Amino acid sequence: MKEINDERRTGSMLIPAWIEVSDHDNNEPTHLDPILQLLNPKLLGKRRAIQKKRKAKIVISAMVKAILDGNDNLIFFQRGRGKHNAYNYEIGHDAFMNIMDDLIENGYLIRVSDPTAFPVDNLAPRYQPSEGLMDLIPDQEIEFEELLSELKKDPYADLTYQPIKYSERTPSKSEIGNRIKFKYKKASQQDWNAVCEEVIRLRKAMAKHQYDGLTSNGKAVKFKPLRRQFKNHLKNYGRYHSSYQSMSAKTRLETIRIDTEVCCEIDIVASIPSVLHGIYNAKMGNNEIECIDYYQAVVNLLPGLSRKVVKAIFAASLGTGKLNTKTYPPKLKKDFPEIVKLLTWKDIRAAVLEGMPQIASLESRKMDWAYLNYRESEVLRVTMEKLLGQGIGVLPIHDSIIVPLKHRRIAKDIFSQAFFDELGVWPLIKVK
Repeated sequence: MKEINDERRTGSMLIPAWIEVSDHDNNEPTHLDPILQLLNPKLLGKRRAIQKKRKAKIVISAMVKAILDGNDNLIFFQRGRGKHNAYNYEIGHDAFMNIMDDLIENGYLIRVSDPTAFPVDNLAPRYQPSEGLMDLIPDQEIEFEELLSELKKDPYADLTYQPIKYSERTPSKSEIGNRIKFKYKKASQQDWNAVCEEVIRLRKAMAKHQYDGLTSNGKAVKFKPLRRQFKNHLKNYGRYHSSYQSMSAKTRLETIRIDTEVCCEIDIVASIPSVLHGIYNAKMGNNEIECIDYYQAVVNLLPGLSRKVVKAIFAASLGTGKLNTKTYPPKLKKDFPEIVKLLTWKDIRAAVLEGMPQIASLESRKMDWAYLNYRESEVLRVTMEKLLGQGIGVLPIHDSIIVPLKHRRIAKDIFSQAFFDELGVWPLIKVK
């Protein structure tokens, strides 16, 4: 199973591509014609069906590009019509799927992931090209061009394009097994519209600044407007996403420039435990508490633990909405077997409850990762709005912000104040 899951994390996404691009209408990518001949003739249309052949060539070109871009020849693609149609590609969803399914049915693309397994990170199944298909890929170096210019419209050219994304919360294995269903009170359309307008205002303010040195999957990318994502409810999750957020912490500070300025990253230490601590203290009637590094606080009580292990315990508790009472979390047993041999769960649990007592206030589907991420993202929203209002460019990384180094003091103060205003406690902040 581990090997299958590893395979599902690799591969390249099929995106529209074209080979040997030129200004001539009769341009034909002859390098890939042998692969085109593998398709059922019905998919190519009759002799005069020029558009069908052109679209098939674009799909084949995209597939070959994905194979060559990956480090293991695996590829994947999304079957969802909504995602495909959102970009208005001139290759329609049916045409694209007919071509891919034809290659799969005839054994030219072989599924390597277990069809009965849950998708890893919500990614699509992985396919490996057959030896026959690989033999038809040209040996010579070929150049591809992504057909961004071929879109009927560039979705991100319009700052009002899909500012939010709404999706269902994935039930846990336990919830599926016990057939537990949760119903969420749906927010009104007026409430959702207000959130959309907030994100659009944020996008417009961010668009006034210049962002350089952004990469995604090792390739330079332009800044795409943030999209705010929610799970089931207006107050679940709510984090801001953009492609550059996949950059490593080291790379971010080495390459990112805002308005040509060298940048720093301002991070809240133990962010989600601090969010939970604010909520916990509000219930306890405590005010103006200063947060600490709660992960390290547990380690100090039980030196056999490491900060990484404590973070894993907290993450597992967030996922289930509770700290296990009698047994180790399964992920802890799997990832840290040496800890299981060294320490009893009774001792670990006691240290966790003493070092971060707020963890006892977790509650499945009410006070767990989704709601806590929402409260954290609200802090980020206010922080970004205030910084941009003062003419300071900013990029969010979920629980931290990137700003020009020369603005680090004012950015730190604004971030800290926003956290206090939202949660009633002062965060521990680190500047990198």
